[in-house]
Amino acid sequence: MRLRHTQAERRLPMNKYPAAEIATIGPLVVSTTNPRYFTVADGRDAGRKAVYLTGSHIWNNFQDGMGPGAECAAQPEAFDYGGYLRFLKEHGHNFIRLWRWEQFKSQAAGGAFHLCMAPQPWLRTGPGTAVDGKPKFDLTQFDPAYFDRLRDVVVAAGNAGIYVGVMLFDGWALHLSPPPDNVAGHPFFAANNTNGIGITSILDYQVLPLGAGVQPLQEAYIRKVVDTVQDLP
Repeated sequence: MRLRHTQAERRLPMNKYPAAEIATIGPLVVSTTNPRYFTVADGRDAGRKAVYLTGSHIWNNFQDGMGPGAECAAQPEAFDYGGYLRFLKEHGHNFIRLWRWEQFKSQAAGGAFHLCMAPQPWLRTGPGTAVDGKPKFDLTQFDPAYFDRLRDVVVAAGNAGIYVGVMLFDGWALHLSPPPDNVAGHPFFAANNTNGIGITSILDYQVLPLGAGVQPLQEAYIRKVVDTVQDLP
């Protein structure tokens, strides 16, 4: 499948498909016949017909900015999401783990690939610049582009008959991607935000008790994600 195309192709209009028009493929409930499986809560085969979730995973199926080489591209590489959905359908797949990559500057595969992922949940307002030379994040202001895209891609998947697992946090990159960008490339690193938040490792960010000021920001972000997709089946 084609992985690169223009930003115009990548974006889907916000609310192009209202919730009522999404393909009626869900929601999923635990099967009463065999609780190891899901079934569809549609009243017809509830508790009998199992839904086996399977899909093909890739790190940039939600955000742009993955490509070869350690350094970020001048323009984040766009992902062919429409082609991705077609690929899944053609291979009989029905599930996406919608990956959220938290770093706006990072690497993987020993530095062979960069993951400079955009958009992020927060606006880059400054004052001052982050480690990538772009304006610092204001962690109290959400970026509408991130949440518009979140709704768009979930709706598009639903219309293709594909379930979506919306990923809230990514522990892999903070813990295992190459230093220093595993931490220094994160919006919650001190040099990257205007809010006085300065995590130094995954322990400050994902292990209770959290670093000072981190938990309220995470809770606000989770509420925003839920508000964005809560009406979808």
